[in-house]
Amino acid sequence: MLCQNCGKHTATYHFTQNINGETTETHLCAHCAAQKAPGTGVSDLFDSLFFGTSLPRRAAVCESCGMTLSELSRTGKAGCAACYKTFAAELRPTLRRLYGTAVHTGKAPADASEDLRRKRRLSEAKRELSAAIDAQEFERAAALRDEIRSLSADEL
Repeated sequence: MLCQNCGKHTATYHFTQNINGETTETHLCAHCAAQKAPGTGVSDLFDSLFFGTSLPRRAAVCESCGMTLSELSRTGKAGCAACYKTFAAELRPTLRRLYGTAVHTGKAPADASEDLRRKRRLSEAKRELSAAIDAQEFERAAALRDEIRSLSADEL
Protein backbone atom coordinates (compact mmCIF):
# COMPACT_ATOMS: atom_id res chain seq x y z
CA MET A 1 0.00 0.00 0.00
CA LEU A 2 1.34 3.43 -0.92
CA CYS A 3 1.47 6.48 1.35
CA GLN A 4 -1.75 8.50 1.11
CA ASN A 5 0.23 11.73 1.40
CA CYS A 6 3.07 11.42 -1.12
CA GLY A 7 1.95 8.37 -3.10
CA LYS A 8 5.60 7.39 -3.65
CA HIS A 9 6.67 5.24 -0.71
CA THR A 10 5.22 2.21 1.03
CA ALA A 11 2.94 3.13 3.93
CA THR A 12 4.41 1.84 7.18
CA TYR A 13 2.26 3.81 9.62
CA HIS A 14 -1.44 2.99 9.75
CA PHE A 15 -3.84 5.04 11.87
CA THR A 16 -7.48 4.31 12.53
CA GLN A 17 -9.60 7.06 14.00
CA ASN A 18 -13.19 6.71 15.18
CA ILE A 19 -15.11 9.93 15.70
CA ASN A 20 -18.81 9.72 16.50
CA GLY A 21 -19.00 6.24 15.02
CA GLU A 22 -17.31 7.24 11.75
CA THR A 23 -14.04 5.38 11.18
CA THR A 24 -11.29 6.82 9.01
CA GLU A 25 -7.96 5.22 8.17
CA THR A 26 -4.74 7.02 7.30
CA HIS A 27 -1.74 5.24 5.77
CA LEU A 28 1.59 7.11 5.70
CA CYS A 29 5.21 6.40 4.87
CA ALA A 30 7.86 7.02 7.51
CA HIS A 31 8.96 10.27 5.86
CA CYS A 32 5.47 11.79 5.73
CA ALA A 33 4.71 10.62 9.26
CA ALA A 34 7.90 12.29 10.49
CA GLN A 35 7.15 15.47 8.52
CA LYS A 36 3.73 15.75 10.15
CA ALA A 37 1.62 15.32 7.03
CA PRO A 38 -0.94 18.11 6.53
CA GLY A 39 -4.02 17.69 8.66
CA THR A 40 -2.87 14.54 10.48
CA GLY A 41 -0.82 15.86 13.38
CA VAL A 42 1.14 12.60 13.27
CA SER A 43 4.14 13.78 15.33
CA ASP A 44 1.83 15.06 18.04
CA LEU A 45 -0.18 11.85 17.78
CA PHE A 46 2.95 9.75 18.40
CA ASP A 47 3.83 11.85 21.42
CA SER A 48 0.32 11.64 22.84
CA LEU A 49 0.10 7.88 22.30
CA PHE A 50 3.55 7.02 23.60
CA PHE A 51 4.18 9.76 26.11
CA GLY A 52 0.70 11.01 27.05
CA THR A 53 1.45 14.55 25.89
CA SER A 54 3.61 16.44 23.47
CA LEU A 55 7.00 16.52 25.09
CA PRO A 56 9.46 19.35 25.02
CA ARG A 57 12.49 17.90 23.29
CA ARG A 58 15.53 17.82 25.52
CA ALA A 59 19.05 17.35 24.27
CA ALA A 60 19.76 14.18 26.27
CA VAL A 61 21.69 11.57 24.35
CA CYS A 62 22.28 7.96 25.29
CA GLU A 63 26.01 7.60 25.97
CA SER A 64 26.01 4.02 24.75
CA CYS A 65 24.33 4.30 21.32
CA GLY A 66 23.80 8.02 20.66
CA MET A 67 19.98 7.83 20.57
CA THR A 68 18.21 11.12 21.32
CA LEU A 69 14.85 11.58 23.02
CA SER A 70 13.32 13.01 19.85
CA GLU A 71 14.50 9.98 17.86
CA LEU A 72 13.10 7.63 20.50
CA SER A 73 9.80 9.51 20.40
CA ARG A 74 9.70 9.43 16.61
CA THR A 75 10.54 5.73 16.19
CA GLY A 76 9.07 4.31 19.40
CA LYS A 77 12.11 2.04 19.71
CA ALA A 78 15.07 2.27 22.07
CA GLY A 79 18.52 1.98 20.53
CA CYS A 80 20.00 -0.15 23.32
CA ALA A 81 19.44 -1.28 26.90
CA ALA A 82 21.15 1.87 28.25
CA CYS A 83 18.42 4.02 26.60
CA TYR A 84 15.97 2.79 29.23
CA LYS A 85 18.17 4.27 31.97
CA THR A 86 18.97 7.46 30.05
CA PHE A 87 15.31 8.22 29.26
CA ALA A 88 13.77 6.58 32.35
CA ALA A 89 11.86 9.68 33.46
CA GLU A 90 10.24 10.05 30.04
CA LEU A 91 9.53 6.33 29.54
CA ARG A 92 8.12 5.50 32.99
CA PRO A 93 4.62 7.04 32.45
CA THR A 94 4.34 5.38 29.05
CA LEU A 95 5.30 1.95 30.36
CA ARG A 96 2.82 2.27 33.22
CA ARG A 97 0.03 3.21 30.82
CA LEU A 98 0.83 0.39 28.38
CA TYR A 99 1.64 -2.44 30.78
CA GLY A 100 0.16 -1.37 34.12
CA THR A 101 3.64 -1.21 35.65
CA ALA A 102 7.01 0.28 34.86
CA VAL A 103 8.83 -2.72 36.33
CA HIS A 104 9.78 -5.59 34.04
CA THR A 105 8.94 -8.91 35.66
CA GLY A 106 9.44 -11.34 32.80
CA LYS A 107 8.84 -15.04 33.28
CA ALA A 108 9.97 -16.89 36.36
CA PRO A 109 12.59 -19.58 35.77
CA ALA A 110 11.45 -23.15 36.23
CA ASP A 111 13.45 -23.46 39.44
CA ALA A 112 12.16 -20.16 40.90
CA SER A 113 11.25 -20.28 44.53
CA GLU A 114 7.66 -20.87 45.58
CA ASP A 115 7.77 -17.53 47.40
CA LEU A 116 8.43 -15.67 44.13
CA ARG A 117 5.59 -17.50 42.38
CA ARG A 118 3.20 -16.70 45.26
CA LYS A 119 4.14 -13.01 45.20
CA ARG A 120 3.57 -12.81 41.46
CA ARG A 121 0.22 -14.58 41.75
CA LEU A 122 -0.79 -12.21 44.56
CA SER A 123 0.03 -9.21 42.39
CA GLU A 124 -1.83 -10.71 39.42
CA ALA A 125 -4.86 -11.57 41.58
CA LYS A 126 -5.04 -7.98 42.84
CA ARG A 127 -5.10 -6.68 39.25
CA GLU A 128 -7.75 -9.24 38.32
CA LEU A 129 -9.83 -8.26 41.36
CA SER A 130 -9.79 -4.61 40.33
CA ALA A 131 -10.85 -5.54 36.79
CA ALA A 132 -13.61 -7.85 38.08
CA ILE A 133 -15.00 -5.09 40.30
CA ASP A 134 -14.92 -2.61 37.40
CA ALA A 135 -16.77 -5.16 35.24
CA GLN A 136 -19.22 -5.82 38.09
CA GLU A 137 -18.33 -9.53 38.14
CA PHE A 138 -18.93 -9.83 41.87
CA GLU A 139 -18.79 -13.62 42.15
CA ARG A 140 -15.38 -13.65 40.49
CA ALA A 141 -14.32 -10.71 42.66
CA ALA A 142 -15.31 -12.60 45.82
CA ALA A 143 -13.31 -15.65 44.73
CA LEU A 144 -10.29 -13.46 43.97
CA ARG A 145 -10.68 -11.68 47.32
CA ASP A 146 -10.54 -15.04 49.09
CA GLU A 147 -7.50 -16.10 47.06
CA ILE A 148 -5.75 -12.82 47.92
CA ARG A 149 -6.47 -13.35 51.63
CA SER A 150 -5.07 -16.86 51.42
CA LEU A 151 -1.93 -15.75 49.59
CA SER A 152 -1.45 -12.83 52.01
CA ALA A 153 -1.81 -15.14 55.00
CA ASP A 154 0.94 -17.34 53.56
CA GLU A 155 3.29 -14.34 53.63
CA LEU A 156 3.11 -14.12 57.41
